[in-house]
Amino acid sequence: MFKEFNVKRILSILRYLQDYLEGTPENKNYMKLIKLVYFADRYHMRKYGTFITHDDYYAIKLGPIPTRTLNIVTLNDFYLQLELSRIDCDYVKKNIYREGNNITINADVDFRLISKSAMKALDFALKTFSKFDQFQLSDITHDYDEWKRHRNHFDSGKKERKDIQLNDFFKTMNFEDSGFVHNFFKEDPFKEDPNFLKLAEEDFIANKVIC
Repeated sequence: MFKEFNVKRILSILRYLQDYLEGTPENKNYMKLIKLVYFADRYHMRKYGTFITHDDYYAIKLGPIPTRTLNIVTLNDFYLQLELSRIDCDYVKKNIYREGNNITINADVDFRLISKSAMKALDFALKTFSKFDQFQLSDITHDYDEWKRHRNHFDSGKKERKDIQLNDFFKTMNFEDSGFVHNFFKEDPFKEDPNFLKLAEEDFIANKVIC
């Protein structure tokens, strides 16, 4: 179910997140929304072997990013015109309003486009991480292996994005050696049985799941 990137589903996801955050200071900050999408994707990948967005992930200085979702929320016109169909492009422009770093999603949530497991992942991300601002969320992402493998690249001042290794999503964090996660939580929010993660990774590799 839902094996491909879908613009209407992405806007439904973003609207669902934004509705939950309504009334909070950063409820419309696009970077906070992107971070919450990442945390939901991370949860879903470790549990079910796919991202809820079916997006492409790269590492940048501020953390892992779902690139197509980011291009949509920032209304990157080059991406919208080149990569989306005319119908999808018009849908995005009609339903996203951007002012600086803030966006407003006008599209309604279409729950038919969000699976039960995706809803579980979104609710996990919101309940676990919505209390933090976008900068704290960025710091938290730096403790996870999919970004940590590129730390030296960004610490050296390089700005080029780096490919994320999907297998890193299944790794177990050394909580005691973590920085921000250790400061903010009593244990890793993504803590999972290592045997389950090993089997999940093996299944992911065997099936070559398209994310």
